[in-house]
Formats: sequence, C-alpha cells, structure tokens
Amino acid sequence: MEWERDAPLLAYGKKLDEPALSATGGASGAARLCDMSFPLLPRIPCAESSTVKILDFVHAIVVYPAVVWAPHNSWMAVVAVIEVLLSANFSIQSLVEVLRLPAVQEERLLRGAVACLDSGLESVARLRQLLAGVLNGLKERVTA
Repeated sequence: MEWERDAPLLAYGKKLDEPALSATGGASGAARLCDMSFPLLPRIPCAESSTVKILDFVHAIVVYPAVVWAPHNSWMAVVAVIEVLLSANFSIQSLVEVLRLPAVQEERLLRGAVACLDSGLESVARLRQLLAGVLNGLKERVTA
C-alpha cells in the first residue's frame, strides 16, 4: 500500500491499518468532500474516502440493522467496540486491539467506520459516548 505523506490522518491510517485514512483524494477528493450531503463536523479531521466509510456505516444502521450488525445473531463485534469506547482508559492502542479482533475484522462496515473516526474518538470523549450509545441502542432495538 502506498501512503500519501501529506495525508492529514496518515499516522492514524498506519496505526489502524486503514487505507481510507492514508490518502487525501487530491483535488477531486476535496471537491467531493465539500459536496457531501452530511459532512462531518469541521473539528473532526477527515478525508473524502474516510467520510464515505462513515456514511456507509450510517446507511447500514438505518437500512439493514440486524443483517449487518448481528450476522447469525452474534453481537460480539458490536459489544467489543462499545466496551472499548466506554472504557475509562480509552486510547488509540486499545482501539487498535479491538479492531484487530477476528469478530470485528469480519464486520468491515463497523471496523471501517470506527477506524475512520479515530482522531475524533481520541480527542472528543463525547463522540465515543455517542457512538457507543448508537451501537447499544441499535442492539437493544434489534434484540427486543
């Protein structure tokens, strides 16, 4: 994989082994980012490809909750992500460890979106709480 040296999230891309964080997308990526219907908040660093992964994640929550998030009725990946997000000792390293779990690796949408929110999750505790709440609410709704 070739990493763009000027990609703003390059350090996170390498740590989390997430290609969407390794590239800026160039001028066309910047233009697409400006044209997105639901861009991330300005204080959350992103690139066009990482934002698309996050939007895919949101789409899966709204449209395909049980099929995408609990294949064979297993919530292991979602629970592992919730636990790390709510951990009092949250760190990028603890996130990396969870994203490497086989159950999480299999849930590509979940893994990709969480990895692409990396810098926001590290710097904004409220974002971790919100994402954990969304995942927990999804789990409760589908299992009810």
